[in-house]
Amino acid sequence: MIRYVRLEDLDSFEIAEVKRLSEKNYKKIVRHKELKDAELLIDVKTHRTSGKRKKYSVHLKINSPNIILSVSQADWD
Repeated sequence: MIRYVRLEDLDSFEIAEVKRLSEKNYKKIVRHKELKDAELLIDVKTHRTSGKRKKYSVHLKINSPNIILSVSQADWD
């Protein structure tokens, strides 16, 4: 199962791209025996912008009965 947080901060193209990439990669994640029943939490936050550029923070968390993984990254578009 994939859960999304704060997608309302994104425009429709960005939401479609986040969902496309997450669904594609979630299929790869659940192939692993220990992550078969994993839940993927995706939190995408846009920070206040000055000018035309946006700063994004992406936090991913994988919860499964045996393993919990978490990763985050921030960058400008």
